[in-house]
Amino acid sequence: QSLVTMDKAVVQEVRAQIANSKDPGTGDTANGTSSAGSVPLLQPKEKILTELARLVRACGMADPFQAVYVTTTPLEALPTVLLLFVLHYVLRMEFDKAFGTLVRRRGSDHLDGGPLVTGMACLLRQFHPSYTKELLLYLGQYVRAHLQYAFSNTADGGMGPG
Repeated sequence: QSLVTMDKAVVQEVRAQIANSKDPGTGDTANGTSSAGSVPLLQPKEKILTELARLVRACGMADPFQAVYVTTTPLEALPTVLLLFVLHYVLRMEFDKAFGTLVRRRGSDHLDGGPLVTGMACLLRQFHPSYTKELLLYLGQYVRAHLQYAFSNTADGGMGPG
């Protein structure tokens, strides 16, 4: 029970520090001040975090999909690269109601929707939440553009795309 309480307290403190951390897109902190010379996140508590993580894994309480495995410097083009990756593979799949998941359209494609979605979620969790927000904004813009194109062609008497 005490390990659960300690884990929740540390997670809450980390979330509070992340909320106040530098946004990689703007270079500003959440409160609007510059943080170019700031100390890395949780540096003095590294030993406690390492030991807590080891104990949580040993007790079977760890969730590998929620874990942050590597910290990186900001990657400006990451949301754009992920957009291209998602579009490349999602366009090769379709939703199957019987399975309740994405399945490949052609038998020659070696794709599976479940691992693709799980991998993307795990990858996005490794970076600042602004990357996820930017990727979702790009995907929303893609959908809006295609809907506008489809409806503009049907209004003109065309058959729409495809």
